Amino acid sequence: MKTSKKKRGIEAISRRAGRLFILPWEIGMVIFIIVPLLISVAYAFCEVTFKVGGMDYHFVFLDNFKYLLKEDPYYTDTLISSLTTLLYTIPIIVALSLILGIVLNQKFKGRVIMRAVFFLPVIIAAGVVLDILTTQINGQPPVIQLGATSTSMSEGGGYLDASALLAGLRLPEAVTGMMSKYITMIFNLLWQSGIQIILFISGLQTIPDSLYEVSKIEGASKWEEFWMITFPMLRDVTLLVTVFTVVEEMVSTSNEVMSNAQSMISGQQRYDMPTAMIWFYFLCVLIICGIVLFPIFRSFKRKWD
Repeated sequence: MKTSKKKRGIEAISRRAGRLFILPWEIGMVIFIIVPLLISVAYAFCEVTFKVGGMDYHFVFLDNFKYLLKEDPYYTDTLISSLTTLLYTIPIIVALSLILGIVLNQKFKGRVIMRAVFFLPVIIAAGVVLDILTTQINGQPPVIQLGATSTSMSEGGGYLDASALLAGLRLPEAVTGMMSKYITMIFNLLWQSGIQIILFISGLQTIPDSLYEVSKIEGASKWEEFWMITFPMLRDVTLLVTVFTVVEEMVSTSNEVMSNAQSMISGQQRYDMPTAMIWFYFLCVLIICGIVLFPIFRSFKRKWD
């Protein structure tokens, strides 16, 4: 009895210590994430006006959403454009990250350097280097073009202006435009795949080598190894990468809905209509992800488990 009481005492102390350690995170979660999130939801259903000493809220229920869908001449088009871009960029980024993760997980000379090269855009995008590369110097165009406002990736806008690179080839204008569009798109997708590649590499390193040794003994091909071992074992990582990519694409500066909402907040000092735009967009993305991802991963789980 004394031993069991002692164990319970140690476990209780450990639980209390654990709660104490995560208490600052929980407080920060409530103050800086949950409360602003609930306030933004309230903005979407209200007409917000400024007054002396604060803001005035007038509950309008669904009027903001009705205006966006029925009267706003631009929101529906930008919403469809953003959702379309999201639908084709996410599968490409996830598949590209998986392929590059498998390649970079192999044993070859210089693999550390190659991993650093693919992860380099993440470091550049978070520092002052990106500001230097995207700033005009002495009237010259920047090295990297950020198509963040009105030009979507599908129209050729993004992190790289490939037209300048192809201008010296003296190709027909139609060919140059098409090549510029696809080169820019590929560069943008590679630029956004750094963290996803790292996640896939970490997932690949958790797969036991014994599974591949057994598959070689059984005479399985590389293609069979991928579908029977690699991909099933990366199921949870693939879901994580997919969700991360969806969130990253939603808040990207190249997203037309987000950029328009940001312009309204900073330029017109409005908080009601922009939050309604963002929340309706989030709802559409959530529904699409649920329709597409839930049946796929549920069927895969039944098959693999």
